[in-house]
Amino acid sequence: MADLTGIIRLRRFQLDEKRQVLAGWHRFADELRADRARLEQSIAEEQLLARESPDPNTTLSFGAFVRAALDRRKRIDESLAKIEAQIEAATEEVREAFADLKRFEQTQAERRARENLKRARAETAQLDEIGLEGYRRRSDQPAHR
Repeated sequence: MADLTGIIRLRRFQLDEKRQVLAGWHRFADELRADRARLEQSIAEEQLLARESPDPNTTLSFGAFVRAALDRRKRIDESLAKIEAQIEAATEEVREAFADLKRFEQTQAERRARENLKRARAETAQLDEIGLEGYRRRSDQPAHR
């Protein structure tokens, strides 16, 4: 039976790489969500300033700002949707890599258990043989009086 240690090590490495990719996608999505939250905050601040300002030009510039902000929010939302699709795909890859690793680890554990059982049986048979041989020797010797 071949030892699967090398394959298991490789599968662990591949799983770790896939987890790092997934973590990168999550970080990117978090950055986009933070950008969106900052954008929403700046819209609210600008809206408050436009309401409080007596200058009519402020209202006109606020309209342009809102159009640009809404366009930016749309692009962020589209990017976030794409990133979330990437996260789903990467999560599935991690799930598959983990299952693959576990199959190899389970196979290795089963092989080791079979080898240990075989070794224990051989040891038991050897000890039984030693015991029988001792019994035969004692049986063949005349009794001491």
